[in-house]
Amino acid sequence: MDTFKFENKWKDINENKSNDEFSLFVAPGGAPLTQRQINLYWYHRLFQNIIKEKKIKTGLELGSGRGTMSLYLNKYNGIETTLLDISPEAAELAKKNFEGHNAQGRFEVGSCEAIPFPNESFDIVYSIGLLEHLDNYKKTIEESFRVLRPGGVMIALNIPGKWSVQNINNWYKKILEFFTGKKYPAKDYYRNNDKPADYRKVAEEAGFKNLSVINVNPFPIFVPVRGETDKKIAKIYNLIIKARLLFMPYPFKTNYIFSQGHFLIGYK
Repeated sequence: MDTFKFENKWKDINENKSNDEFSLFVAPGGAPLTQRQINLYWYHRLFQNIIKEKKIKTGLELGSGRGTMSLYLNKYNGIETTLLDISPEAAELAKKNFEGHNAQGRFEVGSCEAIPFPNESFDIVYSIGLLEHLDNYKKTIEESFRVLRPGGVMIALNIPGKWSVQNINNWYKKILEFFTGKKYPAKDYYRNNDKPADYRKVAEEAGFKNLSVINVNPFPIFVPVRGETDKKIAKIYNLIIKARLLFMPYPFKTNYIFSQGHFLIGYK
């Protein structure tokens, strides 16, 4: 995993040198107002559906970055969250996000391949867009199993390299380049090309039971755009979500062909 590029990303956001949003969290009672907020807001809604009948008190987020999902679980569900990332810049950004929303969390810098906590420490272990950046994620899944308590759940959103609706943004950037003369290089973070069945097999070998996969495809995120344009796009997406909810229990669920990524869910 090329952590240098990620550390630069988190550093730029910390120092307001990036057009990425500082925080993607939507406070209780609020509504998502930007494209990125919509995605994380509805990812959390899926988390709530999975954990609603579980007695989950403690959680560990691997590759936490901004720590948005941990913020949701702490503020909406009262879960005591611990955030682990190999990047000190990510830990600093997550801590600032928690402080800005009066949330409680523990922030650790370390590797997800050697999680610095004892066996059976957490009720839930989760990650949002981590495993696809690892050439070999077997050890991370094994470590997730080790630190989970019996009956605990692992939830991992994996976004491996494949065609999806997000590729539309590449066409959008080409149009911008044509009219503005600026170059908008694609992010070149490494992604593996594994399929959901590959992730599931590794989790099964690690000891996880009752494994399931939910293919998801949120809306394309158009960047760069001005803030007001971003909010207008989000309004359109919110209206589409309302329409989808009339006949779909979860508006991001799709099949593998159209998916951008998938949730891998397993129990210890």
